[in-house]
Amino acid sequence: MEIVNTVLQQMSSLKKPQRRFIRVLLPLLMCLRGRVNFRNLSRYSDYHEKTFSRWYRRAFDFTEFNRLSFGSSRR
Repeated sequence: MEIVNTVLQQMSSLKKPQRRFIRVLLPLLMCLRGRVNFRNLSRYSDYHEKTFSRWYRRAFDFTEFNRLSFGSSRR
């Protein structure tokens, strides 16, 4: 998860609350088995399912995230 933290720090378009949310979301998505919905995400985290719904409506640049993560993993 160290790579995720460094990549999120490099993304200048993200504000601190969105960085914090993505830091929680990505490991959570990797750990869950079965159906991944807002209710199950809230079951295994400190966030409410409405919080997941609100954050999923916001844009996140996965292209930039992947580009930066591949660039930092080569070092």
